[in-house]
Amino acid sequence: MFHSLSQPINIGKVQLKNRLAVAPTVHNLATEDGCVTERLIEIYKSKGRGGWGLITVEASYLRMDGRNLARMLGVYDDKLVAGLNELAEAIKEEGAKASLQIMHGGYLADPRFSGSPPIAPSAFSRRSDSGGVALGGLGGGVSQPKEMVPMEIDKMIDSYAAAALRVKEAGFDMVTIHGAHGLLVSQFMSPYLNRRGDKYGNPVAFPVEIIKAIRKAVGPDFPIIIRISGDEFFGDKGITIADSLKLAPQLQAAGVDCIDVSAGGVEGADWAIQPLYLPRGCIVHLAEEIKKVVSVPVITVGRINDPVLAEEIVASGRADIVAMSRGAIADPDLPKKALHGRMDEIRKCIGCDLGCTDRMANQRGVLCAVNYRTGRTRSEFVIPAARSRKKVLIAGGGVGGMEAARVAAIRGHEVNLYEKGDQPGGAVASMASAFPRLYTRELYNIVEYLQGQMNKLEIKVTLKNEVTARLIEEENPDSVIVATGSETYHPEIPWLNSPQVFFLEDYLRQQSLPGERVVILGGHHGCEAAVSLAREKKKVTIVEESESLAMTPYIYIVRRVVLLRYLEKEKVTILSKTKIKGLNDNKLILLGQDGRQQNLEFDTILIALGRTPNHHLIQAIKDRWSGLETYEVGDCRQPRNIMAAMHEGYRAGRQV
Repeated sequence: MFHSLSQPINIGKVQLKNRLAVAPTVHNLATEDGCVTERLIEIYKSKGRGGWGLITVEASYLRMDGRNLARMLGVYDDKLVAGLNELAEAIKEEGAKASLQIMHGGYLADPRFSGSPPIAPSAFSRRSDSGGVALGGLGGGVSQPKEMVPMEIDKMIDSYAAAALRVKEAGFDMVTIHGAHGLLVSQFMSPYLNRRGDKYGNPVAFPVEIIKAIRKAVGPDFPIIIRISGDEFFGDKGITIADSLKLAPQLQAAGVDCIDVSAGGVEGADWAIQPLYLPRGCIVHLAEEIKKVVSVPVITVGRINDPVLAEEIVASGRADIVAMSRGAIADPDLPKKALHGRMDEIRKCIGCDLGCTDRMANQRGVLCAVNYRTGRTRSEFVIPAARSRKKVLIAGGGVGGMEAARVAAIRGHEVNLYEKGDQPGGAVASMASAFPRLYTRELYNIVEYLQGQMNKLEIKVTLKNEVTARLIEEENPDSVIVATGSETYHPEIPWLNSPQVFFLEDYLRQQSLPGERVVILGGHHGCEAAVSLAREKKKVTIVEESESLAMTPYIYIVRRVVLLRYLEKEKVTILSKTKIKGLNDNKLILLGQDGRQQNLEFDTILIALGRTPNHHLIQAIKDRWSGLETYEVGDCRQPRNIMAAMHEGYRAGRQV
């Protein structure tokens, strides 16, 4: 099934056992001075066991003044080599090849962590009209960096070479230069950020000199990979694919053995880390174009979480190697499962970015919404066998309830799961199959995985049966895990039952709304519905009492910016700081912040004001049983997001 993916390939003189790679992914789990930690070793050891051909360790700062996150990995000093060797050995134990990505933040270095003002090829003011989103939290708010003088550039090139030599001495098989995502090397390659008049004004001069210096330091047989942004998607203000097609052959001529093609730039994290709204493989075409102008292997990446898609990419010749970042976080064992025919066991990434991108952007260590193990030590995630077998009743078949069932069953408990609806998955399943014109299908990946686990572990799942106090009495369980989710919030307004009024869950269920003029009450939970309805050619207006939009626990920073851009593109009218005063026939009476009243005509009103926790069962248990072992999981505690539900489910299953 995976003939092309299973073929070996050489990068320079180093052979990879297959075509699947782990893309360099910052975890922000090093010590404050950039040293390797137990958590990092566990992450890379799990990936090393997973069957990947190549694993590239995350961006590691090569000088203190290039650092842009609180707990980035460092490669700036010889004292770090011993710890890096532990990482390399952890990766290589079961046959994967190991690389490490070296970087300098340049303009994006953060003085809070680097201790120095940021530097760049040119002094420039931060662009504010790009329409992109900055790599959240990076840059420390500095609006103008210091321009590097030629002597500083020469010293920087020496620093790259010294870092690469440390990578080799640490036992890695190759080194990767970070030349993408708006960091220092790509800043030199950028027509917007590099305005120099000397030889380094040539966009390829700086990376070429780095490659030559590294080659001299590491010798002829140690492979060099460079990661580039094939397109920054800034139009004429950034690197375009046309620019990259000119740069790539020169990088090969300078001595690189492989080109890794990503996307995005200084203010384009939405292309560097693509949200779930974008299709799978959305930047593969960039690698495909680069491959036409070079003869070294080309790596592709970007919203690829499925080995079937990866096989098609390699088989069709669009790229030589397929790398996954979030896909490898969600399931480090993906290659092993795919190549051994265990496709139903793969835990595919859902693209939510709650545990990875959002936490990294907020200077916290990376976790994973669907994989509790990520970012934790073995003692924190190991699933111990139960000391005594218990009868465990789980109320609610959403993702939190199913995750609790999975873990409890692995421990050896007898697990019975009840779901009042006609399908498992809860709110996640509803959102995944929801918006007709906005892609959120990736969310269903975790539902499919958990359903497969219910079957594999022979967990009894009863649908269309709501857990009540009477059912608990009949079942007489030793433990109850309550995962009953949340309910739609119903505001106290007199016209709530009007035939013109619908709730968000009605739209998700019916997949349509009547009328051409739709007013959405709620600018946080209603934005995705607004985009979908606008793409159905409806005239959509959002009415929101606050001044912000799309600020919910399940929409992270990059996804939010993309969503706001969609609202603008689809010409959705936004009435913020606006209250509803009343309704008169087909007109809403609104009151603006300035006290002015206006009438807004509509055909349909969609209420999207969030959800409230479903406390009914937990309250019934407290009223009737004082000694029953009980756990609460997910939105029944407080409506939040998938990560909260999954992690609480894991912990409940582990503790019961």
